[in-house]
Amino acid sequence: MLEINSKSLRVRFAVVALVSFLAADNWRFILKTFMPQFYSEVFRNLSTWSRIELQAAAWIGVSLLGIFLVQRKGFKFLLQELGLKASVVRAVIFTFIATIPMSLGFMVTSRLNPKLSFASILHLAIISPFAEEVLYRGYLFRQLHRRAELGFVLAVIITAVFFGFGHYSDAMREGGVWNALGVVAITGLGGAFFAWLFVRWQDNLWVPFCMHCLMNLWWELFAVDTTALGGWLANIVRLLTVILAIVLTLYRDRLCKMNAA
Repeated sequence: MLEINSKSLRVRFAVVALVSFLAADNWRFILKTFMPQFYSEVFRNLSTWSRIELQAAAWIGVSLLGIFLVQRKGFKFLLQELGLKASVVRAVIFTFIATIPMSLGFMVTSRLNPKLSFASILHLAIISPFAEEVLYRGYLFRQLHRRAELGFVLAVIITAVFFGFGHYSDAMREGGVWNALGVVAITGLGGAFFAWLFVRWQDNLWVPFCMHCLMNLWWELFAVDTTALGGWLANIVRLLTVILAIVLTLYRDRLCKMNAA
């Protein structure tokens, strides 16, 4: 009986996670369908930044609600379940070191973005990455992998595919089908990388968020490309950053012991 209940609970975790994720990911369609007047009179007149803020609020809110519906626990538990009660300081130090190849590489090969503004940094390097990491890694991936007990690879594939195709429409507007497919591939691989970091750092969501944040920041600061695709040189530098992050993660315990000694 315990095994049946346990299986039933795992299925419930998976169903609630997927349904609520799809609702969050398609919030514009839902808004347009069920609140057409609000959508036409209010939402369509919002600025791009206001839409990003609204989307971020919807994603974070749905993630918290999805966990609450299954586990019915307090706000502190919800934050812990998303990986937001872990160490922030270690995440910041780690990601600043890991992204040195991108920061130095772009500093040498690119120019500062003349269109850069505080609003663009806030939304593209902080708000959007935070909302994406909460929804895709802290919520969907963790619920599927830890709670529904899907295998790591399967949970990564599901979330990486969703994460990649979540960038398809914006990439299409920037550069057509081939550009969009390239962006889907790059962001999908990025999603898999962030999920791996999340697990290796004991479900500390600040690690993939800070990595996501700084990778976006250096990309925007030095006007590398209008999309996440980039040229061959930009991708070499990005690959070096990923490799350094993996090496630092695999050997972090040994490095901490050496520093303590």
